[in-house]
Amino acid sequence: MVSGVRREGLTGHVRAVALRQGRPAMNEPAAAEWRPDPLLTVDDVAAWLGKPKNTLYAWHSRGKGPRAIRVGNTLRYRRSEVERWLDAHTDPPW
Repeated sequence: MVSGVRREGLTGHVRAVALRQGRPAMNEPAAAEWRPDPLLTVDDVAAWLGKPKNTLYAWHSRGKGPRAIRVGNTLRYRRSEVERWLDAHTDPPW
């Protein structure tokens, strides 16, 4: 204890930060193993949306469409970002 405060050390802080970010800490049991969001290729997203690849490239250059990540000289899309974008562009119910 330091000044009446229990010291949990760095691991307590790291675990708290990881949990706030929606993933378990690195020392959590394997049953609660965190998996990264899959990265989709332009081909994957184009097939999913039924749009040509060039449309995705044009959207990206104009700041439209799902947010993309530049990996080297290619674009990748987080599945969750594409789903979020689709939700944001879904018409409201009548």
